[in-house]
Amino acid sequence: VISKLTYTIHPAEASKLTIRHFIGNNKSLLNAFSKFETAWNNVSSYITHYKDKFLHPPMHMIPMVIDQPLEYSLLKPEGNGVYLCAAIDYLVNIQNYFLDQTIVASHKGCQSINFLRSSISSRPLQELQPTAIVNYNWNEMWLKFSQNEVKYGRGGWINYDFSKIELLLAHSLISTANYISTHNIVYFSYTNELFRGHSNILRDISHKIPQTPLSHSDQQLVLVHYTKNNDCVHQLINILNKTLYFLKRTTESMSPDTTILDYLNRVFSDLVEITQTTTTTDSFHLFPPTHQPHRLTIFSDINETIYASLNEILTHITIQNIISLYQLTEDTISQKAIHSLSHNYKVSLPKEVLDVLLIAVSHRPLGVTHVLITIVQRFAYRYLVVGNGAIKGNEGLVVYLNDRTLWLMLVTEHEGQQIDKVLETLPNGLKVCHIYEFYLILSRMQQPTTTLRQGNTYKTIPKRNNPLLTNM
Repeated sequence: VISKLTYTIHPAEASKLTIRHFIGNNKSLLNAFSKFETAWNNVSSYITHYKDKFLHPPMHMIPMVIDQPLEYSLLKPEGNGVYLCAAIDYLVNIQNYFLDQTIVASHKGCQSINFLRSSISSRPLQELQPTAIVNYNWNEMWLKFSQNEVKYGRGGWINYDFSKIELLLAHSLISTANYISTHNIVYFSYTNELFRGHSNILRDISHKIPQTPLSHSDQQLVLVHYTKNNDCVHQLINILNKTLYFLKRTTESMSPDTTILDYLNRVFSDLVEITQTTTTTDSFHLFPPTHQPHRLTIFSDINETIYASLNEILTHITIQNIISLYQLTEDTISQKAIHSLSHNYKVSLPKEVLDVLLIAVSHRPLGVTHVLITIVQRFAYRYLVVGNGAIKGNEGLVVYLNDRTLWLMLVTEHEGQQIDKVLETLPNGLKVCHIYEFYLILSRMQQPTTTLRQGNTYKTIPKRNNPLLTNM
């Protein structure tokens, strides 16, 4: 589910699409769901709350059946995904407590399991192998280290070699087990949620895989395809969202020269193509059928023209350029997207704030102004357009623009120092709700004439006659 739907499905779609509809007639998915259903219903009566909050319905999880909405199978600490989070939290606590008690027993004289003190380590939940989970099933062989009492009159007595039995149990149940950490658990992400909860994802990936900027020829290759078909850029940003998500999760090392398409083949090649067809008029078609079985599942609903463009880009660009490619794609979209901001983010600047703001951004090199525009556009796109307005308009804007992930691979050290100086001089009264007008002011700074607002009207002034802009 994660591999197929991450950054692909909207919350409303996940609440409407049933598990049965998603699975269709796929036997491997039906088998996986059967195990999921059994596990869910086995623990459901024990789950009453999640992180100090009681679940609804009160005191228990809902029963799992194949006609439940798909959102119940998505690991999400909100909405109906909270049930799965609660169940996993409950099971993780059981294993960690069991391992704690085992270590305590070794300190209290159970010498046969002393070796476990140094062998049990902790691993993140989503990196666990099946062998790291304590899977208990009774085995009669565990009692073979026993014999009947040989003394006269005590034939019904049985003597057990507990040291050997404990050692056998330790090797069978615990020797490969791990403490389970949920500290950095990666939750499911709906469409357009890349930076919600993962604001440092680009920086994290750049630390894991050293990044280099796209060459001029590579940039031109990408932009040519964007010019040919506007939908190409939107399809590519969705695919890059998925790719960045899996790069963040991966623990394996890889060559920076690996192409993005080769990496996607590695991640998705073993996934089964999922399509749904139905004759009902109210059917929900999340993945239209495709006639290209050689395609990866993430390309299944993309037309031939766009697929050809994406294939050429992703075959040519490597993972050491993925952040640069993402930023080029994001900047192409954000240049237009910022104009679609909600009216909540297009509030006029108060005169006293405007006066201070103009002084702060004046007398700056055009390069610095361009960087500021890009930072503003990226923030607006990531958190206000795509982020569905999660940030309130009355919050200070400067603290968000100071986010260095917005600047990543955008500025030199010297330019970064200049950006810092500009941000330090911006007025405290500049709020998120003023971002669009701030963007317009910066944009006018790069034009031969500059339009400034005076009261409730705007007046166009040549830069050479504007004392604030004479050195621009």
